[in-house]
Amino acid sequence: MPPILSGVLCSIYGRYVRPASQTMLRNVGQDPDVEFPAMVMFHILIVFEVFLLAFLAVFLGLSDSFMDARTQMFFAPVLVGMFAAFGWALTTLVHGAFIIARRVTIWTVTTAILLSVALTGGFPSSTAAPALLIVPAAFYCLYGGRMGGLSAAAIVALASAQWLAVDAFGLELPDFTSQASMALNHAISLEATMGVLIFTFWAYDRETVRLRAQRDAERAHLAALVHQDPLTGIANARHLNDRLEQACARVDRHGGQLALLYLDFNGFKQINDEYGHLVGDLVLCKISHRLRQAIRREDIVARIGGDEFAILVEFVEDEEEVAQLTERVHHLIAEPVDIDGLQHKMTASVGRVLYPNEVADKSMIIEQADRAMYRAKRLARSPSRLLLEA
Repeated sequence: MPPILSGVLCSIYGRYVRPASQTMLRNVGQDPDVEFPAMVMFHILIVFEVFLLAFLAVFLGLSDSFMDARTQMFFAPVLVGMFAAFGWALTTLVHGAFIIARRVTIWTVTTAILLSVALTGGFPSSTAAPALLIVPAAFYCLYGGRMGGLSAAAIVALASAQWLAVDAFGLELPDFTSQASMALNHAISLEATMGVLIFTFWAYDRETVRLRAQRDAERAHLAALVHQDPLTGIANARHLNDRLEQACARVDRHGGQLALLYLDFNGFKQINDEYGHLVGDLVLCKISHRLRQAIRREDIVARIGGDEFAILVEFVEDEEEVAQLTERVHHLIAEPVDIDGLQHKMTASVGRVLYPNEVADKSMIIEQADRAMYRAKRLARSPSRLLLEA
């Protein structure tokens, strides 16, 4: 029987509850101040509806064993009214009316529980007294810690006021519970209260974990954007500077050398002028992808700005290794780039510098590579030839 019941509940959740929660999220928007309590309240309402259905079933079939006729007369309308109110709140919430749904939910819970306590002997003796814990828990989940504390203080004040009234004036509230089934009534009230609280805090914790994961993902995305060129997706100048500083520190500690290649495309302005910036952007993206494929995993290619790129090569064995990479870069850039059937050709001027063999000042590495690139550009006379100057 339990596996069958679990399967039925999972089917209902997948068929109705999950689509309703997704619809609700779309309707309430992406404001975290609304999204979080809306999702918590959605789960709370579902749980309340389930518990109320169970209580209604008990009233229809088993209430005679632990409730007298007067208790049934008072509690049956309360349960039906709560079920209707929570159904209305759930409907308005799914349609995006968060403020209305929250007010209906919180005051329905509060009114129903206080009425139940009042009709079963009041604060000191009521079998429904454990349910009072639901009120501050609901206020806390839906309105925050301050409202949760205030609601708890209000309940304590009401209990104190009744105790003073009983002590001073002999005032006592009516008790419609069946004295013959008092232990059973206490057990049912306590178990129902604990069930609602457990599911409420589960919903609260579930949404906290979900929003924390969403926040961490957004932070990681923003951190990536800080170090990523928005057009090509490769590293930007900021990330290049950070990696260059770290690589220089490793060279200073462990020895060896690194190389920085500085690239500027020849003929890119003509592509922009003739075919527009959109085509130029596509060309840059494809060239960036080629360059990324040409380097090792530990090296990076970065877009400095416009059509200027840099390649940081760590752990360089000798100058021949850098020369081979430079030649490979020349060939990759010289290969035509196909955009919508048109072949776009470019060449590149490349400057390179080795640290610490050719430049000892870490702060001058990029500047020296940039100067080497411009010297190579000035020396380039033939469009079919690419010159490199170290």
